[in-house]
Amino acid sequence: MLKRWDTRVYDIDRLLKVYDSLSLNLDPMDIPRPKFYDLDVIIKVLIIKTFEGLSLRSAELRTQEVLCVTLDHAVLHFWEKELSNHIEEILNRVLGPSRAPLLAHC
Repeated sequence: MLKRWDTRVYDIDRLLKVYDSLSLNLDPMDIPRPKFYDLDVIIKVLIIKTFEGLSLRSAELRTQEVLCVTLDHAVLHFWEKELSNHIEEILNRVLGPSRAPLLAHC
């Protein structure tokens, strides 16, 4: 387990690599399918926003830096409301204790 002062804990790229390595089954979560954006991109944006504690507009800019994707803050707000029940479960899967070795070795 990484200590809280270890800088690898706060590396968002490392966290997104762990998310990509997971095989999440989103079908039983009853999430509506987006029309224009990929659901994985939307979840990654919400992970960035939640993990870094950003506002909607800051998350919009940070997403452009990290993922090179333009996602409007209004769209982000809509999906934040739609996924509010599920984003905590997804984050727990990504940050769970069984994922600590993945975060350490990415």
